[in-house]
Amino acid sequence: MEKKRGTFYGIGVGPGDPELITVKALKIIKSSPIIAAPRTGNGDMVALDIVWRTGVLAGSAEIAEEFDKKILAMDFTMDKDPAKRKENYRKNAEAAASYLDNGQDVAMVTLGDVSLYSTVHYIADELISRGYEIIMVPGVPSFSAAAASLAIPLAEMDAPVHIIPSVRNNSDDYLDLPGTKVLMKAGRHLHRTLDELDRRGLLGVTSLAVNCGMDDEILIKKLGDDEPLPDKTGYFTTVIVRD
Repeated sequence: MEKKRGTFYGIGVGPGDPELITVKALKIIKSSPIIAAPRTGNGDMVALDIVWRTGVLAGSAEIAEEFDKKILAMDFTMDKDPAKRKENYRKNAEAAASYLDNGQDVAMVTLGDVSLYSTVHYIADELISRGYEIIMVPGVPSFSAAAASLAIPLAEMDAPVHIIPSVRNNSDDYLDLPGTKVLMKAGRHLHRTLDELDRRGLLGVTSLAVNCGMDDEILIKKLGDDEPLPDKTGYFTTVIVRD
């Protein structure tokens, strides 16, 4: 009789505040023997750190084995070559599959929501193609958390919301769209973007969130109030432009 495979769970842990992780996510994390998490080049596992801060698992990642947990670190390449990225996803999926084939569930934690620019889907798609069972658990997106902290609406009545990733130098046409524009991963091009918003007279309806939900969170409700910008902004920078 063939051994039953484990289930792969994609878990959104929200933007950084451990209190924003859902009850369902915590329940699955607590019951899964294998916790997978993306790891940055300098060894940080931000999504996993958020989980430890909930207190649902005692101890720390370094002594996880004492609590019947195995931490599976996943390193992701940012190479521009699609073939190299696909090979990277395949290797990470195979690492997860080695536990799934042994009947163990794997919970992969990821920042924000699993459906928005999440690394978890690269692994899930590879596993789906191999016939594994996949269950996705949504999390709070950073822009939703930022809007709530700033007490601003993302949309009212029938106004649309547009999500634009990593604003680049080639076009500002997205600013002509009606409704709210959410510019995610905006840190690299922030000053150029703000210059364009200023030129259009839109700073007064623009909000900024840096590292939303984390210990070093910065929230600016209205950039037009001459509030100073942070010295450093990075990947977790979100700009909200309301119509």
